[in-house]
Amino acid sequence: MPPDAPCQLHLSKSYVVDSRSRLARNQMPDWGLTANFGRILSMRFIRIATSYLAMNVVEKHTSPDGFLRLIVVREVDGAIAFDGYSWHTHGDILASLSELSESEAIRQFVEQIIRDEQIIVVSRVNGEVQDIWPTDDPSGEFKYKPPEESLEFRRWSGLAVEVEAS
Repeated sequence: MPPDAPCQLHLSKSYVVDSRSRLARNQMPDWGLTANFGRILSMRFIRIATSYLAMNVVEKHTSPDGFLRLIVVREVDGAIAFDGYSWHTHGDILASLSELSESEAIRQFVEQIIRDEQIIVVSRVNGEVQDIWPTDDPSGEFKYKPPEESLEFRRWSGLAVEVEAS
């Protein structure tokens, strides 16, 4: 299949993942519900590039080293994501955790990331980035890490963060 050929992604189970956690990799869903997301780069770690989704990007922030691009999108609700990767969170989730309005919660979360207050995880397999997400529990990120995956911890500025598995 050519690299730009469309394919279908099926998801037959629902998962609730809040802004402080992620789907455990050993609990991968069955593939079922049809959606055309362009090419899939890895079946083990599905990456859905945000550019494939019809969203209204209202903010773009690029890290000083150019490695990360954080976006804020607004449609029905607001969402924050690292452009090109599957992790994202929604403003209503952030608001429910903070007693702030949705807009204020989004602003606060973005500011925490770009002011280097948040630790960011970069997941790689065979040197290829699979996903990027913020974490409040860096050592807990090792819990579901498969042997072939490496985790890097950093700040928005590019400063490496040393983390040991608990």
